[in-house]
Amino acid sequence: MRNFLIMLVFSLGVTTQLQAGSDATPLSLVPKPNHLEQLPGEFHLSEKVQIVCSDENLKQEADYLQAALSEAAGFNVAVADVAPATGAIILKLDEGIAGEEAYSIRSSEDKYEISGKSSAGVFYGIQTFLQLIPVSAKGNIALPLVKIDDEPRFEWRGMHLDVCRHFYSVDVVKKLINQMSRYKLNTFHWHLTEDQGWRIEIKKYPKLTEIGAWRDETVVGHMADYPHRFDGEKHGGFYTQEQVKDVVAYAAARHVTIVPEIEMPGHAQAALAAYPWLGCFDDTLKVWPLWGVSENVYCAGKESTFEFLQDVLDEVIPLFPGTYFHVGGDECPKENWEKCPLCQKRMKEEGCKDEHELQSWFIQRMEHYLATKGKKLIGWDEILEGGLAENAAVMSWRGEKGGIEAAELGHKVVMTPGNWCYFDHYQSIDSNEPTAIGGLTDLAEVYSYDPVPAHLPKDKQKLIMGAQANLWTEYIPTSEQLEYMIYPRLCALSEVQWTEPANKDFADFELRMDENYLRLARNDIHFRVPPPEGLSPVQIYEGKEATITLSCAAATAEIRYTTDGSEPTEFSALYAGPFKLKLDGDLTLKATSFLGDGTKSYTVKSVLKTANLKPVKLKNPEKGLNYKFYDAAFRSFRDVGGEAIKTGTVDWLVIPAEIMGKLKGWAFDGYISVPTDGSYYFQLNSSCGSGLYIGDELVIDNDGLNYDCTTSGRVELKAGYYPVKVKYFNTVYGQSIKLSYKRPGSDKLEVFPGEKYFRE
Repeated sequence: MRNFLIMLVFSLGVTTQLQAGSDATPLSLVPKPNHLEQLPGEFHLSEKVQIVCSDENLKQEADYLQAALSEAAGFNVAVADVAPATGAIILKLDEGIAGEEAYSIRSSEDKYEISGKSSAGVFYGIQTFLQLIPVSAKGNIALPLVKIDDEPRFEWRGMHLDVCRHFYSVDVVKKLINQMSRYKLNTFHWHLTEDQGWRIEIKKYPKLTEIGAWRDETVVGHMADYPHRFDGEKHGGFYTQEQVKDVVAYAAARHVTIVPEIEMPGHAQAALAAYPWLGCFDDTLKVWPLWGVSENVYCAGKESTFEFLQDVLDEVIPLFPGTYFHVGGDECPKENWEKCPLCQKRMKEEGCKDEHELQSWFIQRMEHYLATKGKKLIGWDEILEGGLAENAAVMSWRGEKGGIEAAELGHKVVMTPGNWCYFDHYQSIDSNEPTAIGGLTDLAEVYSYDPVPAHLPKDKQKLIMGAQANLWTEYIPTSEQLEYMIYPRLCALSEVQWTEPANKDFADFELRMDENYLRLARNDIHFRVPPPEGLSPVQIYEGKEATITLSCAAATAEIRYTTDGSEPTEFSALYAGPFKLKLDGDLTLKATSFLGDGTKSYTVKSVLKTANLKPVKLKNPEKGLNYKFYDAAFRSFRDVGGEAIKTGTVDWLVIPAEIMGKLKGWAFDGYISVPTDGSYYFQLNSSCGSGLYIGDELVIDNDGLNYDCTTSGRVELKAGYYPVKVKYFNTVYGQSIKLSYKRPGSDKLEVFPGEKYFRE
């Protein structure tokens, strides 16, 4: 638990100015305003207050504020044209404000005045005002007085949702858009077509939704599981054009622009299942029940393909009034094009030297058509391959390289690299996290992102339009899990998108999130509650006593724990600081975080053990590890063994190049050098399953079939050499294995260095 005085200091933020002698309370505003001054005094919000709006252009904002105040404060506030002497919330447009989405707030004990250059600016000022109302407040509410001048850093503040791998109702989509607007995001990227489902009604081609919107079954578990299993249940759905119009209008009322995505030329199997003639070989296909990328793509050699796509665009474009239209353009396998005589003929006719240039020609042709309809094309960074359409914009997802290249060529860019912006990654290494595609993108990593690469020339930096979160839904079957994966990471990204880097501070953000967690709960958002930190699944101690130190990212959360194997409740023991536990044998410690409204995290579990691990003496230590390679299929690292078909040595824990790519098993053994006495934290990452043994003790159990998985263990060690063994198997994905550690007293996670591995 953090000290309240510390919370008070940091919650005010870097750019907050607090009047001398003021007893003002901290402001929990997310995203953080760029210029904020907190003033002495209070404004009292009650039923007597009136919303004053004399400008017809702001009627929609006034109605929104009236409804939001009723929900937040528990009473109705009237809308008037003329301000009363006291008790007014005034909305107005101000041409003197520079930025199109900028706003200002001026307040006194008599009134709150929210101004904007545009109605969007006024709307964002309203969102800030609403966050000044404490979640628990009802009745006559005292609001702090503030002076705010604020505007966003970026014009594109986006959130992407894939509704193809799993389909979500209109209500779920609207709820997401509404929540986006509360954190000042302004672009919703709606991914509507895929191999696994076509989700938008096209009246000229009814089979797209009669057939293409439904798959017969869905793969069960992770794609790394082999052989694949299926649930045998039909899944799908689609949005009618009337529903799309309704969602677009709902978003527009919240100043959110929707960018539709119709994938081409790849990710097209659902369309080909409906109309086989769209493919190279007229194959009879089904909507794809697997995840990943299908080799069945639109034929680039048939004119009928382009007639179909233009017909589709003719129906979709009028539904979305925004500037940009997303065509995907990513992950397009070329195998069918290589074998298709029509595609090869097209390449010769258009002077394409390879299939990458054929894809570029495909995208450029569609870009020209979109231009005739008044739209600008945007696509994933693969559209750079083979040449970029003249006026196209790029979404950089495979790291930042594509975005940098596009900007250097003079194209506009939205940065959305996987390391920081992919919300289908795990949020921690805890086994309680729901199955995800892989990777680890936690709250701190999201918050750390800067969408403008430092080495991009100054004159090109202005081409970075902004950043966007992407959520692909292979492993997200329910709306509750959808929200769990989005929040609070979207709150962190909102500050990346809005707030200037000089005004950002992660510790400050975490403190401001305390109130926002309660706000998310009140809005019926199934967010990830920060769990207790400080425990590993296995913790091994030298003696018969363990010292336990816990913390929680939610500063005001209570941590409750048990030591009898039961689930913690709000009545369990309260963590108030480091404590000691006697270890007469293995002991199971469980801990849960509870927010002020009773919302709780998942339960973190740790098995505490004692072990007589003693360092050993080595006569002739040499750098490196021994390895054995087993040519057999394994389902667990525990099973790795038998007759090795290859043995050798490596300098550190790494798969030798000569046996990389083999889907089998490995065992590494040797010694590690421990420099000092203390408690060591180890973290093991691998594709598929792995385990770390120190001596005879299993310190890390990272078993499973998932891609890019990580787990940890803690062990008390004396300085010296210790025998270690790492077992590892892989069934599907490219091999990777990495051991990291934290030294005693350090919070820095480092890759375990090669110079500390030894063999005899």
